[in-house]
Amino acid sequence: MNRSDACGGVLIFLFGALTVYLSLKMPIGTFRAAGSGLFPLCLGLLLVVLSAAFTLAVVLRLRRAERREGEASGGSGSAKPVLGFMAAIAFAAGLLEHIGYAPTAFIVVMALLQILGGRYWRRNLLISLAAGVVSHLLFVRWLQIPFPQGVLGL
Repeated sequence: MNRSDACGGVLIFLFGALTVYLSLKMPIGTFRAAGSGLFPLCLGLLLVVLSAAFTLAVVLRLRRAERREGEASGGSGSAKPVLGFMAAIAFAAGLLEHIGYAPTAFIVVMALLQILGGRYWRRNLLISLAAGVVSHLLFVRWLQIPFPQGVLGL
């Protein structure tokens, strides 16, 4: 772990905080009658908590490594996965109204799997397809959350 990992954690934290802030402007509802803001609120809170824990762990490891080595530990890491994550989420936000929730969920999961470790196309395709179908069945059919349907009606 290096400094770029800590920067990535901070970026994800800020993205999660922005998601929480914007989701509070939408109707939240309850878990029985969820509003359109409940799902992004839960995801934003999850991003905030997990990225804060990750960033804290990175910072603590860096400090321990600096004490052991007696010098600042640099890093040759890359911010490309974090930027790819942000681009995939921005792309999804732009597509959601046009193509609908389920196809957008498929595209986002596929993009994130490819960005984070894109060696196995077939596996990533199956996971993405399952995520799109399961999330559609769970949120749209079972919980009846009114997500955008898009041109495909999904």
